[in-house]
Amino acid sequence: HLLCRVRHHRLAIKQVPSDGEAWHYLGMVLLDYHSYEVALQQQQQDCAKNYSILRLAISCLEEATTYTPCDGRLQNNLGIAWERLFEYHQSREKENEMSTADLSRLLDSICGQVAEAFSRSIQIHTLCKQVGCDVNTDYESACLNYGLFLSKLDDFEGAIDILSLVAANYEEAQDTDSDAVHASRVLRDASNLLGFCKRQIQK
Repeated sequence: HLLCRVRHHRLAIKQVPSDGEAWHYLGMVLLDYHSYEVALQQQQQDCAKNYSILRLAISCLEEATTYTPCDGRLQNNLGIAWERLFEYHQSREKENEMSTADLSRLLDSICGQVAEAFSRSIQIHTLCKQVGCDVNTDYESACLNYGLFLSKLDDFEGAIDILSLVAANYEEAQDTDSDAVHASRVLRDASNLLGFCKRQIQK
């Protein structure tokens, strides 16, 4: 099924090479394929293959930004892809043949790519909100993803700054519409993570 989706999007790109949406979808299918391979625990048997799939997914998403640079959802997904690469190198730190200094520089570089993509997504969605577009769900997802990434780095102050952008939405929803609160897993998770980060600073 995944390979069929890959072929479908590749065909669309072959017909229209500048189709940013097709590049976006192809990148996401490759990310799904990477997740599938990892779920099968094949990453230990064929790490090179999984790494190649992940890098290819990032390349497709970056190509998509060439044609649709103002797509906030695309930037969010690119951030997720870069974060996955960051975690890949972190998890294989002991097996990596690079020196400690080189690996540290690589992780810093990837970390910068993650931050740039998530920040860009938040910026785009903020502008869309200002002109009246309904992008709340995508905006909240980007804030949660970025805040979660920063918290994993123990940058709790940075995470608080990002998560605070949507925490007020959760509090307002509690006061006005309890059903909406229960339906918004993203807002709830962001609020819980914000509380966790604040407790870590207070320790």
